[in-house]
Amino acid sequence: AVGTVSGEWLFDQPALQARAGQAVTLEFTNGSKTQPHNWVLVSGGADAAAVSIAGASAGEAAGYLPSDASVLASTRLLKGGEREVLSFTAPAAGTYAFICTVPGHFETGMAGELVVE
Repeated sequence: AVGTVSGEWLFDQPALQARAGQAVTLEFTNGSKTQPHNWVLVSGGADAAAVSIAGASAGEAAGYLPSDASVLASTRLLKGGEREVLSFTAPAAGTYAFICTVPGHFETGMAGELVVE
């Protein structure tokens, strides 16, 4: 389970682990009262900052989610107090960034790493 630190633009779990090819079920809870957030897994080798910028360009109507091959998995844009359960297959071994693509959130530190063994 991953959530947000209430009142701050941070994930409460900055590091996650999985095994390559493993079925992953992730529960993401937006603990903020006022800020929307999402959880976006970025492909290895992709520039997380570029994905964040593309998300901002996609706009709120698109949930700040870019239609980009660099996005491996994502939740919808969650309002404060909402949660979503996301299922995906862990990618190949490596380290992958997960970020919030709401404008300004990644830039202030709303990011973490998924380490796949």
